[in-house]
Amino acid sequence: MRKELKRVLNLTNIPNTSVKRPEDSFPYIVYTIKDFAGAFADNKEESSKYDIYLNLYIKQDINDTVDEIKKIMNDNGFTKVVINDPVMFDGLDYYQVTFNYTKYKSNN
Repeated sequence: MRKELKRVLNLTNIPNTSVKRPEDSFPYIVYTIKDFAGAFADNKEESSKYDIYLNLYIKQDINDTVDEIKKIMNDNGFTKVVINDPVMFDGLDYYQVTFNYTKYKSNN
């Protein structure tokens, strides 16, 4: 799933990485993935459910960028759970937008 998500996020033309972003890089996407057991048969895991969390750090063009990420994720089979409103924390000059998606994938 990590390779697939990286490929899809690269379609946004926004730099991205897992876990931590470089300081002062905007826009930037940081992602995390949770891997849950899906369906089992004959004591083998046949599918997995993935929860995908994206954190977008951005200073401008927020709505257009969110819409573009949303379209790309949807076009590539990720199901939106929630996209939260942009937040600017005290003392910072950028916004953070959090996204949550799911995807089910066959392990065969």
